[in-house]
Amino acid sequence: MTRTEGRRGTTRRDGMRFWLIVAGTFAVTTAVLVAVKAPSPYLFAGVLAGGLCALSMRSPHKMPDTFRGVSLGIIGVQAGSMIDSSVVGTLAEHPGVTLGSAVATLALTLVFGQLLRISPHVRGSTATFASIAGGASGLTAMARELKADEATVVSVQYLRVLVVVLSVPLIAPLLGGGGAGSGIPASHDGYWSGLPFTGVSLLAGLALARVLTFTASKLMLPMLIALALTLLDVFPSHDVPVPILATGFATIGLMVGLDLTRDVLRKIATILPLALISLLLSLAACAGVGVLMARALGVSVFTGYLATTPGGLPAVTAFALEAGTDVGLIVTCQVLRLFLALAMGVAMAAYIKRRGSEPDSAN
Repeated sequence: MTRTEGRRGTTRRDGMRFWLIVAGTFAVTTAVLVAVKAPSPYLFAGVLAGGLCALSMRSPHKMPDTFRGVSLGIIGVQAGSMIDSSVVGTLAEHPGVTLGSAVATLALTLVFGQLLRISPHVRGSTATFASIAGGASGLTAMARELKADEATVVSVQYLRVLVVVLSVPLIAPLLGGGGAGSGIPASHDGYWSGLPFTGVSLLAGLALARVLTFTASKLMLPMLIALALTLLDVFPSHDVPVPILATGFATIGLMVGLDLTRDVLRKIATILPLALISLLLSLAACAGVGVLMARALGVSVFTGYLATTPGGLPAVTAFALEAGTDVGLIVTCQVLRLFLALAMGVAMAAYIKRRGSEPDSAN
């Protein structure tokens, strides 16, 4: 055996050992979060397990691009499947209120997010992508393609998701809502009944993404195909099977967690006070939008609050399903904002590319 072959063999063994440790840490973390009925356990187990391994091991690895692309596609299919005829009906019945609340939520988070620019470590495009509420995975992908400060974007986006998800169980009783959710809607048509729909949407979307390689295409194209198949009612079931959806959430979480190295945490620590101030202001403002929307439509304040929370779509959907109140309206506003957020990100990415911006990383 040559020296080069020996090094390759050692590298493969180290890589296998690393991923085995990640898998074991994820399994233990998931079991604990599920046992305590934590919201979105698979997503946050991935974040925690990835972060622990990235911080504790000498040579951490990044999530392979193949797995990352598939996970984005799964999340896209899930988002597209949420827009059925009843959701479209809700949107048609209240277009001004639903669209206005989604736009207002995006605008408020974008405005308050510009507080990040006070820090000398954050430039314009980084603050913008970090503050757009919704589509965190897609926006992170855009930030990477534009050579923005991806670590800042990831951290601020998922800090928002974390605060939203953890705050809903505390705020819900005050507004007459229910308890915590798993982040994965239950299937009503059989455990694997939605497999044909999921497989066609995912495979066709990812195949098309290899031809149409625009920003975040691996998320957007499966989402659009799933949306079309759902509205046309091609398949008897549009439920993404729980194991597949859990895998998507877990992979996204691991992708985020594995990026949280010591160097990244030191960088994020420099902007944490500004990030928290920006986040709390945007949450309060979005809650105000939710109250106004609830009064305009004659629904509960809890419904308005869930409909306008700036992030945490899977967990918010689970809370809405458990509460059993105006699920269609809540999902409509949330998914509409998700589409608008991704569309805004794509438009800004195109503008930044045309302008020929320099890499937007911290000094």
